[in-house]
Amino acid sequence: MKNLYLVSLLILFCNNVVLAQKTTGFDLFEGIWKFSPIEGSRDTTFESYSYFKKNKQLEISFWKDSQLPSTDGIPFTYYGFWDTSPNKTPLPKHIKDLKPTGKYVFFYNYLVENDKSGNQIGYDKFGNLYRVIRYCQWAINDELPEGLPPTTLTLHFNINPDVYKKVDKIPDYVLISLRKNKEDWQRYLDFMEHKESKVTQLKAFIYTIPNQQSKMYLLKGDEVEILETKDDWLKIRYYGSKTIEGWIKKTDVE
Repeated sequence: MKNLYLVSLLILFCNNVVLAQKTTGFDLFEGIWKFSPIEGSRDTTFESYSYFKKNKQLEISFWKDSQLPSTDGIPFTYYGFWDTSPNKTPLPKHIKDLKPTGKYVFFYNYLVENDKSGNQIGYDKFGNLYRVIRYCQWAINDELPEGLPPTTLTLHFNINPDVYKKVDKIPDYVLISLRKNKEDWQRYLDFMEHKESKVTQLKAFIYTIPNQQSKMYLLKGDEVEILETKDDWLKIRYYGSKTIEGWIKKTDVE
């Protein structure tokens, strides 16, 4: 019993350290959040995942009936924090003006091609901000005991807030479906700062870690998503009948 108590104290201490390190809104939002619809609403006809990475967001939806995905934000959404609503001035004029935390979170969904109109919604290639498309008050774990790691995000757009739960990854079936739409898939790759390459060797073995070969291998022409580069190795994800992650040699791809 004493050991169990000590373990509980250690977990609580570690969780508090994690929260102490996450001092900004950007830190708290970082990661993948799955939308949790109200039971019985039409929102249960799809799954939605918001991927927050630094000051960018990519929202991926998966429609259950059609088994088709879609992305929101072209090519992605910039987001940031502010202390007042857009109905009050002054407002941020540039991405760097957005605060690391604040009462409101602002979303700028679209890249503006023509920056001459003040009525444009979104941002331009220079980072200038135009009219915000969405904004709301937000909270993380406002209903959970102090000391727990962040697992619930609420965005208060309406009377009933949008609730998101923290998840470790986007499901494989969503990404496999997303790959079928070239435009949406390229947005995902660009957002993740990943690339795709083709295997050039007749047989390229997959390694569980560099220099530790598995029995799995890829064939010439197979496409892989490159997740990470380390010396002469590439961490890859292959989408086949099942999704496989591992390492291959740089010389095995184009």
